Amino acid sequence: MYHLDKQALFFDFDGVLAETMPYHIPAWNRVLEQHYGFSLNPMTLKLNEGRPVFEIIRAIFEDAGQYYDAAILNRVITQKNELFRATHNARVFPEIKEIIGLAKARGLKIGLVTGTRRENIGVIVPDDILDRFDVIIAEGDSERGKPAPDPYLAAAEKVGLAPEDCLVIENAPLGIQAAKSAGMFCFAVKTTLSAEHLAKADVTFNNHADLLHGLKAYI
Repeated sequence: MYHLDKQALFFDFDGVLAETMPYHIPAWNRVLEQHYGFSLNPMTLKLNEGRPVFEIIRAIFEDAGQYYDAAILNRVITQKNELFRATHNARVFPEIKEIIGLAKARGLKIGLVTGTRRENIGVIVPDDILDRFDVIIAEGDSERGKPAPDPYLAAAEKVGLAPEDCLVIENAPLGIQAAKSAGMFCFAVKTTLSAEHLAKADVTFNNHADLLHGLKAYI
């Protein structure tokens, strides 16, 4: 293991900062089954994680062979978001506070880079954690969403750093693609997908405890 000379640490949201997938899946599935007559394939959601939500739901309808138009997709998004907010028990992963503290203690800027809408972040992440971020790039804050590099490049620009000075933590292939396309070093954590789906990351960890241990060595 070697030291990484990085000046910023960027977190993805779903599956990295917060454990949300166990609540997203049933919310999507309930809306789709009750209103549109088909069930969610969870793997479609997991493999498209990181994209803007409109692109995620479009992929869900396409993979299921279901008819859609923009009005239908926007209605599904609204229905699902309302249900998710009313029913979720999502939480920030317990190790996150220590990871943020470690990064701050070592002089790193920290950022949250996600395709999630800002209002969904705020209902899950307490202010005492969210206020520690130097930059937040959410849905609509960059010209293109993941897997394009734009969100991570926007975060680097906001904190005044070159992409090569930034370390990213991701948990899904499209997020990893975005980070690597931006020219950043990328860690992956196996919260929602197995290692085979995370192979393009530079280093992969089994869980957040392992990630914390690795960060202590790498940064």
